[in-house]
Amino acid sequence: GALFGVGFLFAPALPAAVAPGRGWGFDRALVGRRLSYGMPQGVEMMHETMAVSAFLVVVGRLGAADLAATSIACTLNLLAFLPMMGIGQAVSILVGQRLGADRPDLAEKSAYTGLKWVFGYMAVVAATYLLIPGGLVSAVGGDGDPARLAAVAGVGPRPAARVAGQHPRRLG
Repeated sequence: GALFGVGFLFAPALPAAVAPGRGWGFDRALVGRRLSYGMPQGVEMMHETMAVSAFLVVVGRLGAADLAATSIACTLNLLAFLPMMGIGQAVSILVGQRLGADRPDLAEKSAYTGLKWVFGYMAVVAATYLLIPGGLVSAVGGDGDPARLAAVAGVGPRPAARVAGQHPRRLG
């Protein structure tokens, strides 16, 4: 696929406006616009990444089982929330296109359709969390060692302890 793309790029029938080497150079105004729009998002992502990294370093000092349990929880949350964010971006694009075409009725329909998809997806995720939590943990965090998996599973709160009014495990 990559070779096909490179071959197409250097094809003789390519219009001169998009030919390789044309328009290359530093465009100060374009770079300024990209920085003004992209810098806030980049700084936000940097801070978020630093916060998660610092959190994982602190949890890692508690022990290997605590770090593994936290890593599993983060992975499961990514599996739960990233598809919803993708649907949200798709719905934003569709709503913008519909509003741009002066069709607010279709924009509203697109928004409600996206809401239904997200609700359905989260219902499946919630049911999976409730019905087979052990299967999820072993699927994303199991390396085949039952003793390690039992140690990781022992880190989280246990429903029986909550019912009895006991606190599962306190730090400090």
